[in-house]
Amino acid sequence: MKVVVGSQNPVKLQAVREVFSDHFGDVEVKGVPAESGVSDQPFSNETFLGALARAKSARELVPDADFWVGLEGGLTWLGDRLMSFNATAVLHPDDRVGLGTSGMHELPPPVAKGIKDGGELGPVMDGLMNTHNIKHKEGAVGVFTDNRITRLDFCKHSLHLALAPFLKPDLFSQKQK
Repeated sequence: MKVVVGSQNPVKLQAVREVFSDHFGDVEVKGVPAESGVSDQPFSNETFLGALARAKSARELVPDADFWVGLEGGLTWLGDRLMSFNATAVLHPDDRVGLGTSGMHELPPPVAKGIKDGGELGPVMDGLMNTHNIKHKEGAVGVFTDNRITRLDFCKHSLHLALAPFLKPDLFSQKQK
């Protein structure tokens, strides 16, 4: 099975490799550079649009595949609390689309301030934690959970859920009322 990912981020590629192997066995995963088409720090639904754009870009760049995947980290406000999550889109050659999201976690006030001031989560976290390129490693969620949950886990969680329509196609082919 060949899966193309609209990213070259090693965390995203590892997540796709692990989840697809878990469900389908032997898998070849290829990462390609893909633009999300959304802001550098997407919020709310924009995060899903970014994931979908990444998957579509992967399909355009490498049309000969069994699945194309886009993963996008995003933020959303719940009242005055800033929350972080991951969104995933999976495309199939028959034009079916699967969407999924990770759980969400709250970001502390210093991070929220950095975002309000126009920053992107990864660089804001790098500045606060004196790290380099945290989004290619444990991510903010890893820092705040003492690595009990990492960015890899977030990506895997949302990807498992985005695969549901392909794992249970009979249920997902029914029209919603």
